[in-house]
Amino acid sequence: MIISASRRTDICAFHTDWFMNRLDAGYALVRNPVCRNLVSRVPLTSDVVDHIVFITKDPSPMLPFLPRVDKENSTSFQITITPYGKDIEPNVPDVSDVIESLKDVSRIIGPDRTIWRFDPILFTDGKYSQNAVLNSFEDMCQKLNGHTERCIFSFLDFYQKLDGALGDKGITPCDDKVGFVRKMSLIAKSNGIRLSSCCDDLSKMDPYVCDIACIDHASMRSWGIPYTKPSSPVRGGCKCVKVVDIGEYDT
Repeated sequence: MIISASRRTDICAFHTDWFMNRLDAGYALVRNPVCRNLVSRVPLTSDVVDHIVFITKDPSPMLPFLPRVDKENSTSFQITITPYGKDIEPNVPDVSDVIESLKDVSRIIGPDRTIWRFDPILFTDGKYSQNAVLNSFEDMCQKLNGHTERCIFSFLDFYQKLDGALGDKGITPCDDKVGFVRKMSLIAKSNGIRLSSCCDDLSKMDPYVCDIACIDHASMRSWGIPYTKPSSPVRGGCKCVKVVDIGEYDT
């Protein structure tokens, strides 16, 4: 079984103590996000759990426990680092701090299992113009060179919930995704980082963009991780292998 920790909430940033408590107990009680009355007991013992995928914007609280967690249960990290400041993401640490935390994670589990997420990509007329975001991406690639082998990216979807939250930020659409992706591709390649897109098939825009899932079959096989189902989509275009998420929304 592969555990997702978590797509629903940032367990590393806000619930590391809870996670370690649950790991010691050997299970977690997880409420179904749709049927709220349904609660499942998810085993977390090493004889059942094959791999834990941590998805976070701040891995630093987990760092003191990571050597133990990775020894008992194979782990990988997907760490989001984007150039957006407190005006867009008020609860996320400074970019420089998260970059250093990613490097610390990489030193413990290796760059192949330390994945950088540069998503979602959004633009504004002012501070976060396309040139500014691209320059930030290049700076991050240079700093993360050797500490990660893969970057997952996507462009902002203008669905209702996000549009309402960001409606006063002056968000503008990308007028040339193909050109922007090709520039990203050249930068990433020069720093030894593979690009892949989340849910959107952006591999058609540039041959260096890999058409693979965020939690993909090939990585699981290369890490010796079994999986029971080839995919368990959580949204349109998702090709991820089946995982069990132990998080809860809005926590």
